[in-house]
Amino acid sequence: DAHPSSPAFVEERARQAYDTGRWDVAEGYYLQLTRMKPKDAGPWFRLGNLYAEQGRLDSAERAYREALRRRDDARTLHNLGLVQVRLGVGALREAQKRLPPDDPARRETREFLQALLEAVGQ
Repeated sequence: DAHPSSPAFVEERARQAYDTGRWDVAEGYYLQLTRMKPKDAGPWFRLGNLYAEQGRLDSAERAYREALRRRDDARTLHNLGLVQVRLGVGALREAQKRLPPDDPARRETREFLQALLEAVGQ
């Protein structure tokens, strides 16, 4: 068995916590791994997934960017793009609520949001 202070042990604990939905525990272990293995993109990628799963989109975006800084990876880019789309949709929905009814940007925002949501099948 791996020693409790080894990255393999911490990684296994993180995976178990993630798989059982104990997000806070998994986050702590993955953050520990980012310090233990500063050049490894893996813990950052998994943190991004964990944050995205929880709807913590700003944190997910930052984590995916940290992963990409360490390794150029198509799957990480894919996940980053999905998070950015979700952030964009949220910003557009908020803008639509706040823009005055007579502001032309309100109609543009609504139309763009509709087209975007149709395009992604929501």
